[in-house]
Amino acid sequence: MDWTILVTDSEMLLKNREYNWNGRRLLDLSDAFSEWLQHRSTCEDWLILAEKQETLDLAKRLKIPAVGLEQEGTVFLTGTPYILQGIGVESTAFLERVYRRYYGLPVRIIETERLWIREMKKSDTDFLFRLYQCKDVQREVDQAGLSREELGVFLEKYRQMRYPFYDYGMWIVEEKETGSLVGEAGIEEDTRLEEEAADGICLEAGYVISPKFRGKGYAVEALAGILAYVKEKKEIYLFKRVSCYIRPENLLSVRTAKRCGLQRQEGKRYGKQKEFEQYSLKLR
Repeated sequence: MDWTILVTDSEMLLKNREYNWNGRRLLDLSDAFSEWLQHRSTCEDWLILAEKQETLDLAKRLKIPAVGLEQEGTVFLTGTPYILQGIGVESTAFLERVYRRYYGLPVRIIETERLWIREMKKSDTDFLFRLYQCKDVQREVDQAGLSREELGVFLEKYRQMRYPFYDYGMWIVEEKETGSLVGEAGIEEDTRLEEEAADGICLEAGYVISPKFRGKGYAVEALAGILAYVKEKKEIYLFKRVSCYIRPENLLSVRTAKRCGLQRQEGKRYGKQKEFEQYSLKLR
């Protein structure tokens, strides 16, 4: 399911249709509802882009995904976590993500030669629960101590709060050829480097590959893809540094970090017992 009709109350967009909506239809709000009533069709392929508060309120009542559009001279909009400050080249991709998240459809973030790295969905819970039970994973992942039900609640809140507000986080690694779930990888804010992050965002990258898929180079491929994504987005999000924190005895992870260009920071040890060494890459 992908949104096909962009419904808007913006006179500017309706008069100037030169924006590329990737083949989607652009309809005035009243025309869209007239068409809906005439054909008794569903609104599930709609996404509303609204300049007016009453339109956002209507979309919420009708349970239609909506994005506020604030331009110079327009009112401050509320009632949606999604606000665009004007229209740019990435607007269509952003609206696509809003639509897919609203309906629980995973957003593909990164494509590598053999992998998709995408946002989590509800049905990933069982896979992640089994992955976290692996002995070498349990001490690395905070959620490893949760029950299956507790993990499901945690992941639901994570999807609702993390992706819409940050647009990045921990993701699922999926094998392209088979659709098999390979592991988990992603980025979050690095809370260990709060002072350094005063003029930018320091990130911590993490990756866990299921034992069944180890030995295929997937960890290197996933981390390299994530680092390429971070470099591409560094000016948009003000990314400053990306780090991995690795136990010295975890030689495979050390090798993965080094192959992806991360360098060991001499004398930098973290954790309750200083058990993690820092490998990082400066972006700015």
